[in-house]
Amino acid sequence: MPDGKVAIVTDSTASLSRELAEQHNILVVPVSVIIGDVAYDEGTIAPARIAQALLEGIAVTTSRPSPEAFAEAFRVATSYGARRIVSVHLPQGLSGTYESALWASKHAQVPVTVIDANTTGMALGYAAIAGARFATAGVALDGVVDAVRETAARSFLGVYVESLDYLRRGGRVTAARAIVGTALRFHPLLQMSATGEVQVVERVRTRARALAHLVDRAVSSASDGSGRVDVAVHHVVASEVMTDVLRNDLNRVENLLRAALGERINNFCVVPLSAALAAHVGPDAISIALTPVLSE
Repeated sequence: MPDGKVAIVTDSTASLSRELAEQHNILVVPVSVIIGDVAYDEGTIAPARIAQALLEGIAVTTSRPSPEAFAEAFRVATSYGARRIVSVHLPQGLSGTYESALWASKHAQVPVTVIDANTTGMALGYAAIAGARFATAGVALDGVVDAVRETAARSFLGVYVESLDYLRRGGRVTAARAIVGTALRFHPLLQMSATGEVQVVERVRTRARALAHLVDRAVSSASDGSGRVDVAVHHVVASEVMTDVLRNDLNRVENLLRAALGERINNFCVVPLSAALAAHVGPDAISIALTPVLSE
C-alpha cells in the first residue's frame, strides 16, 4: 500500500504481478472480462481460461473499471497518507478506463493526475514502477509525473499474434485489415504507436522468423544509447499447462534478448499477459515490452 506523499494507481492491463505491485506500493484497479454472460474482475480469472474460451468460440469481451472502483482506490491511497495521486492507464483509444479514472479524480479527497500512457502490458507496468520509484525517493509530484510520461513514451511494446481475428472482434482493427494482416498464412506483428494505436507493422511468413523480427524491433528501440532497460516477455497460453512449443519459443525469445542487450538489462521477467489483453490478442500470442530505466 502507498505510504509516501505521492501514490501510484494503474489498471490491471499493466500485467503487474501481485508481488511487483506490493513491492512498489502500486494500487491496481481491475478491468472486467466477460466470458459469455459472466463477468470477472481481472486477477480472479487466468488468461489461459480466456484463451480456451476463445478457442471454443465463446464470446469474450472486456469492460472498463467503473468510476466507483477508481474512487475506492483513491480513498485507499488517501487513507494510507497519500497527498497526491498519479493514476496511469492504457490508451483512451483502446478503453474507457482513462475516462473512469478522470471522473473519479474530480471527486477525490486529494489532487489526482490522470495519465494516458499510450501503451499497455508491462510497458505500462514499468511506467507505473518508475513513478513509484521516484515517489519513494521523495521526488515531488511534477518529477513523478515526468518519470511516468517519459518512461511510457520511450517504451516499446510489440506483439506477435497468430491471427488478427480476435482484435477484429473487439473492434481494435477493421475487418479489412484483419483479412490483409493474416492473408496467405502470414504471421502479423503488432506494435503500439506513440499515440497509443495498435498498428500492424509486419507480416512474416513463419512463426520463428516473426518472433526473431519481434526481438529485432525491441532491441532496435533501445539502440539510442547504452542505458539500462527493463524487459518483459508476455505470453498467452491456451491451457493450464504450457506446451513445449510455446515454452521453446519463450526460451528462444529470452535468449535472443539477453544476447543482444547483455548487461544493459536491469530487470527481466517472463509473465502472462493480462486476461483483458489476452481476450484481444488471442491464444499463443507473445509480446515484448522494453522500457528505459530513468535515474531519480
